[in-house]
Amino acid sequence: MGSHPSKPLEKPDGYDERKWKILIKLFDDLDSDSDMGVNSEELSRIADVHIQTCIQRLEAQQRSVQRELEHEQAMAEEEYRSKCEAARVERDARKGRAVASHGRELGVVTGKVHFYRNLEPHEKGRALMKAICGGDGDKVIGFWRFFEHFKDSDIHY
Repeated sequence: MGSHPSKPLEKPDGYDERKWKILIKLFDDLDSDSDMGVNSEELSRIADVHIQTCIQRLEAQQRSVQRELEHEQAMAEEEYRSKCEAARVERDARKGRAVASHGRELGVVTGKVHFYRNLEPHEKGRALMKAICGGDGDKVIGFWRFFEHFKDSDIHY
């Protein structure tokens, strides 16, 4: 290498002979002062190739990481949509069960509210009589029956 006397370099076992010769020649060409070493100034002759190779390798890694990121985001979005759909189906089913469970009762109660709201003044007394006596058809209510009906109510008369 250069004009420096040195012990010949030995190729590592198993290393490709052609590549070894290329590396020896490259090193010798770069070692402009023949000191068996290359400094950064000497390396600058091949630095552009090295830098371009690094950039290409890093850009390939960058693309790979970007694809992984986009894939993970797409999977998260799909999982979100799936869970939203499942939640919507469950919500609709619960609403349906609630309607089935309470709809009839609500209809009955709404009907009673409508009935009482539409009573004529002369019908209200008969409605109260029926509430106290049930369907007995009594025409007169005794005190104790009156008392039993109203004893626990909040009287605002």
